[in-house]
Amino acid sequence: MEIDMNELEQLAKAATPGPWEHWQGLMVRAIFGDYASPVAETRAPYRHGVLVVKGEREKWNNGAFIAAANPAVSSNWCAS
Repeated sequence: MEIDMNELEQLAKAATPGPWEHWQGLMVRAIFGDYASPVAETRAPYRHGVLVVKGEREKWNNGAFIAAANPAVSSNWCAS
């Protein structure tokens, strides 16, 4: 798998800034000091593929970044 690092960098810049954390199996959220904001969220436990965040652009940007930084990409980085 070839990784387009320029595209991934642009997607990362468009996504909600990090750091992000996985919280209670239901959401990924961005941490801003003592405040956390949802980045991606499932509607119910163990239902995958549903992205719920405020704002259509934010949902699109975060979803595009999550898809681009998928497990195959991460595995490729670790193998390098």
